[in-house]
Amino acid sequence: MSDRLVLRDVTVSAWDDFHAGRVPGLAPDLIRCWSRARALGAPIAGAHPEDRLLRGEALRVAAGHVELVQAIGDAIIDRATARVADRDFLLLLADPDGVVVRTAGGGQFADTASELRLIAGACWSEAARGTNAIGTAAAANLPTEVHGAAHFGRSYHDLVCYAAPVRGLDGQPLAVLDATSRVERADPMVARTVLQAARSLEELLKLQAYASAGASVTRVLGRSLDRMRDPALLIEAPGTIARANPAARDLLGADIAGADPAGPLGLSWPALVREALAPTTGGLPLAVGSVRRTWRLRVDPLAAPSGHVVALMVVLEPGLAAAAPARVAAPARGAPAAAPTADAFAPIFAEDAAVAAAVAWSRQLAASDLPVMLLAETGAGKELFAQAIHQASPRAAAVNCATVPDTLVTLAAS
Repeated sequence: MSDRLVLRDVTVSAWDDFHAGRVPGLAPDLIRCWSRARALGAPIAGAHPEDRLLRGEALRVAAGHVELVQAIGDAIIDRATARVADRDFLLLLADPDGVVVRTAGGGQFADTASELRLIAGACWSEAARGTNAIGTAAAANLPTEVHGAAHFGRSYHDLVCYAAPVRGLDGQPLAVLDATSRVERADPMVARTVLQAARSLEELLKLQAYASAGASVTRVLGRSLDRMRDPALLIEAPGTIARANPAARDLLGADIAGADPAGPLGLSWPALVREALAPTTGGLPLAVGSVRRTWRLRVDPLAAPSGHVVALMVVLEPGLAAAAPARVAAPARGAPAAAPTADAFAPIFAEDAAVAAAVAWSRQLAASDLPVMLLAETGAGKELFAQAIHQASPRAAAVNCATVPDTLVTLAAS
């Protein structure tokens, strides 16, 4: 299956053959969608006008599923409506279950849309109405267009529908945006408008999540990443390398930004999130790069207050070349003993998302050359963070400013 579904060029006789139990020579994607709709029990003739129609509290619950999308994307939806309404298309916003919660536009198609129950409260899932752009886009999690007799239900053979899922940080649909009209009004521009609007809504959702996680945190993470000596990556949900420091580009390729981490690292976004949220493991051994050196991969999450992982900071700590025997250099005379390998941040209880984000940030700062000043109320645990950063860092000792005499401060300032 490609990155979108286009179901079209279907004759009524081919539709009849399928429903009579004869499998016509149609595209595999179409056969797969129709078979799924039939297994779900979708009516062949199309749903009765009052079937699966939510009202009152049930509709308010469905609207609540896409409340965030509407709240932050109202202007985007209005612009998309203006573009498609001139072409007699109705714009619809549905929840992930296919329940329509908002409609606008329509032009000369508006009355027909109402008769077909393209209205708020109507359910357009595959189970309710068979293969259609809203329900199929939600089920397949792909932009979908359905023309004429490619609809599973006979009542919808006069329609053309373009839909795209609006995905959340986990890559799953939070909503579905759709434009529908009569099949003779089919227009590729409408398909592009719906897809662009859906992607714009996804970007707004990502920005909102970053804002709730703390924009200053993400900026500092980006700056500290550039100063790290070890290869380091900032990977955004649901799995795109947003930034790589010079060491990472040297190791994994200069054009790594924008790539899926599964390519260069061999680990998908879900696998990286699991590693980030797992109890302390000391890092994951990994062999990457043209020279198959073994690295120890450490992953720290940046989470929004909701608990969703917004991004991951991935650091590759150098190990031994895969073909070389292990060798430990003797410490120089008078040099301090090697630091223990235990996780310096383990004593910090980080169940709270904000604390977990602070721990993730502190881990990266400890490995960088940035100076660190900890500011918080008395009793907030600054000394725990200071000790952990100090133990995890090759730099000088931390200083508790409260213990510095006033006279020394005055002298230093003069």
